[in-house]
Amino acid sequence: MVVKWNDSYKVGVPSLDAQHKKLFVLLGEVVNSIRDKKSGELKSKLLGELFDYTATHFSAEEKLMLETGYPGYEEHKKKHKELALKVKKYWKNFNAGAVILNSEIIDCLLDWLKFHIAETDKEYGPYLTGKGIK
Repeated sequence: MVVKWNDSYKVGVPSLDAQHKKLFVLLGEVVNSIRDKKSGELKSKLLGELFDYTATHFSAEEKLMLETGYPGYEEHKKKHKELALKVKKYWKNFNAGAVILNSEIIDCLLDWLKFHIAETDKEYGPYLTGKGIK
């Protein structure tokens, strides 16, 4: 079961909130492809899109953190790298036929996404807005 975006996930930076919403949508599409027993090709495409967009989003967050001198930048970047590696591993293993996309993988990604936004990203929201990022 995918959790939908809601305002409790807002960090206060509209561009980043919009990107977070898209991450929820993309993960939802991966889940739906599994639930609806879509082709492996489609699942791979969707997981690849999630991986690519995750990298795009992380880059945007990190750029704003660097520009504003966010003190938690290094730790935040480390957490981004961990998730990016995890998604890439799932995608590569799926494409190699070594793993089946299942609820365990999806739950892991969803839990990480929810926790990361609700806890870790919420920490930078006030800092960035205080530096004039809107």
